[in-house]
Amino acid sequence: MLSLLKNFVKIKGLQVYYEKEGEGKPILILHGWGGRTESVKPIFDLLKNNFCVYSLDLPGFGRSEVPELAWQTSDYGLFIKKFLENFGIKKINIIGHSFGGRIGIWLSANYPELVNRLVLVDASGIKPKRKPGYYLKVLLAKIAKYLLPKALKEKVYQKIGSKDYKEAGKMRDTLVKIVNEDIKPFLSKILAPTLIIWGENDFQTPIYQGKIMEKEIKNSSLKIIKNAGHFCYLDNSFDFSNAILDFFK
Repeated sequence: MLSLLKNFVKIKGLQVYYEKEGEGKPILILHGWGGRTESVKPIFDLLKNNFCVYSLDLPGFGRSEVPELAWQTSDYGLFIKKFLENFGIKKINIIGHSFGGRIGIWLSANYPELVNRLVLVDASGIKPKRKPGYYLKVLLAKIAKYLLPKALKEKVYQKIGSKDYKEAGKMRDTLVKIVNEDIKPFLSKILAPTLIIWGENDFQTPIYQGKIMEKEIKNSSLKIIKNAGHFCYLDNSFDFSNAILDFFK
């Protein structure tokens, strides 16, 4: 009987929670922004009987410590590299949902020798097409930042900020840094076979972004999941599971 290991490990000075279960080739699952290991538990459970599966609360989320300074995608990528080194893993399969996909892209592009296969699930990182209202909000945010006292500034941010921004807390500066990064230049550097899975009704990271990834990543294919949104692995678990299992055969 396989046993689930729940533990903490210190990486780059941060206490981080992780889970590990199963035997065989290693797979690392990276959750999305605001998530934790429980967020990707259905994927973890799908694979644990055939692989050695790792999942962790990324720094700043769940039970893991918050970095003292605001991080960029590269900081998370280098953190994951150290995490893998800690367990003696020299080659890994990565599944990244949303923000976790962004990290997987960066790591695969900068350390291609480390990534065996890559799965991007409704991954973030492509700069979205902006409507005029977005630029008005940016202008208001800049005015508030430089001209308003702290109390009024926060009221403006709460009024015009996204849901993630309002709920970011200590991670707000990290969120601002990350959403302003464009991951597209890294896509063509990915060498690992890549499966891109996208919910057809994803409005957070629209499907055109998945098509851009398929075009830019050389050895990739795009699987569109019907009747599913940003959390396609929850909305249509049957089609998602089949796509993942076929890819790892």
